[in-house]
Amino acid sequence: MDFMVIVIVVARLLVPLTMLRWPLFGIFASIALDGYDYSTLYNSALGGDSYQYTDKLLDTYFLGVALYVSRRWQDKLAKQTMLWLFGYRTVGVTLFFITGQESLLVIFPNLVLNFFIFYLLFTLLTSARKMVSGRRDLATIILVMLIPKLLNEYYLHAYRVAETPLTPYLNEFYSLPSLVRLVAYLVLPVTYLAWRVYRHRVLVSSK
Repeated sequence: MDFMVIVIVVARLLVPLTMLRWPLFGIFASIALDGYDYSTLYNSALGGDSYQYTDKLLDTYFLGVALYVSRRWQDKLAKQTMLWLFGYRTVGVTLFFITGQESLLVIFPNLVLNFFIFYLLFTLLTSARKMVSGRRDLATIILVMLIPKLLNEYYLHAYRVAETPLTPYLNEFYSLPSLVRLVAYLVLPVTYLAWRVYRHRVLVSSK
């Protein structure tokens, strides 16, 4: 096995552990490493057709670390949501391993990361101990994250795998500069987060 492959796999096992001490830094570092390793792993003995299996195993590992960190949260509904999102994604990954149908991952999107980051940023910017006020509030948060995430999952696991009726439209979108696509992906959740932080501060200052 190539030395760089070993380094990357070890790094992907160790870097997520930084979440235990620095959750926000650890999750962003893990995401950055996950994005960086594609070219190295894909062209290695772990790559090719088996790349997705290797990547999904490592992904599930660092999502598990995030789930463990979320057990410290004081927001009971947020903790339960993390567990549910992790379980749902794990079902999808398991079905992918059994069937080899990568498109299943679109139906079981990875919202664990999005929710984890959203919660950490909200509590950091507001010093609040609770983010989710009820099930309707939770449904809104999930929907805001789900819309761009489905687009991302579709690109990763369906658009690049086979032609679909949406392919011509997605070809135009994915021909845009990467920065433009990143802004399009983030604009909805970031705007919603900013609004929630503003609303929280207004409510606190009015008391």
